[in-house]
Amino acid sequence: MKIKESLSLQSLLRPQFCSSKIALVFAVSSSLLISSKVYAGPNSFIDARAFAMGGVGVASSHPAHASFFNPALLAITHHDAKDDFGLVLPSLNARFADDEEVVDQLDDFQDSDLLDNLNDAIAAYDGSDGSDIVAALDDLEEVLIDLDGDTVRADAGFGIAVQIPSKEIAVGVFTDAAIRATVVANYTDQQLIADYRQAALTGDPGDILDADTELTSNAQVVAAAYAEAGISFATLIEVGGDQYAVGISPKIMQLTTYEYTANVDDFDEDDFNDDEYQDDETKFNLDLGIARQFGESQQWTVGFSILNLIPMETETVSGIDVDFDPIVKAGVAHRGEWHTLAVDIDLTENQAFGFEDDNQFIAVGAEFDAFNTAQLRLGVRYNFADNGDNAEIEEKGQLTAGLGLSPFGAQLSLSALASDTELGAALEFGFAF
Repeated sequence: MKIKESLSLQSLLRPQFCSSKIALVFAVSSSLLISSKVYAGPNSFIDARAFAMGGVGVASSHPAHASFFNPALLAITHHDAKDDFGLVLPSLNARFADDEEVVDQLDDFQDSDLLDNLNDAIAAYDGSDGSDIVAALDDLEEVLIDLDGDTVRADAGFGIAVQIPSKEIAVGVFTDAAIRATVVANYTDQQLIADYRQAALTGDPGDILDADTELTSNAQVVAAAYAEAGISFATLIEVGGDQYAVGISPKIMQLTTYEYTANVDDFDEDDFNDDEYQDDETKFNLDLGIARQFGESQQWTVGFSILNLIPMETETVSGIDVDFDPIVKAGVAHRGEWHTLAVDIDLTENQAFGFEDDNQFIAVGAEFDAFNTAQLRLGVRYNFADNGDNAEIEEKGQLTAGLGLSPFGAQLSLSALASDTELGAALEFGFAF
């Protein structure tokens, strides 16, 4: 929004102010408070199959998806016999949490006449009757109060992989990316509007005349993203007579942060990724994994993985710290001719990004497979992180579901996610044999 002219208490109370066309400057769109709090980067990428199964994958991923969860799974026995070659091209997902309809509220405000009504009342002010100004301020404040603290969050992910599983030396190439943006409406000028209202009613500004204070609320978006490309290696080793699959994924990561500030009338979400609002860093990192199978037909698998072994930190253009910490997970899966059942647990707590809950999930997922051709997938996950004081987007339980088709090795997966605050979907194409 372009700031046309500033509104001060002194000018409001002077008759010559009537001829000026004034825009009241305040923030109504997304605003994240800059503080000493450290934000976390987006959660790791989840392929469409795992998306439908509550996010499980540390012990249950197919070879094509192993690099996204646990590279060691490239070297284990897979009972569906699709362990010679895997291709993901591509896997996409998106999630959106906006239970308070923040975007609709902002659109409605931008289409309203609230600012024009206030400007018209100010232009008509004669120094004695300020009731029209007060009425316009009341209308504005009602909208601002409704928006204050309302939060919206958006996530998106993208992945591609080519994998050649083997119990000798398995190799895979992968690239994936994820972005998370958390925005909140924040109204900070309650006292100033009260002062203007009092001045318009009494015509006697008193001591506040010398303050020469203007409404200076702002509008801000903060987002963080990563893009990575790596190579996965896995093999079987023997320890104490037992075989373990071990895997490693060296990778290059680009960390990107975005911080965009604009006034409400000029606010355009498409501008947030302009060069002037973003900061990029390129870093090296590693993923590690281990898995072991047991049972008469190797139907049980346990897995453990560490993604982003090396802690990383970056910051936005104004200095907000964003951490990309190691993500540690463990999982167990049972595979049969017709089913896969799996449980994953986060062993590390993931910090909130902005105005949302920290998260640490336990997830349960199931896949029912008909003749290696059609799959029904279901899942649930629960956030058990301690969030007594955390803010607007509450993230507790999520339900997931999806369908898969895999005739002649071709793969198509469709998935959905729902909770009290969030909706999401995923789509994937691939090939495996």
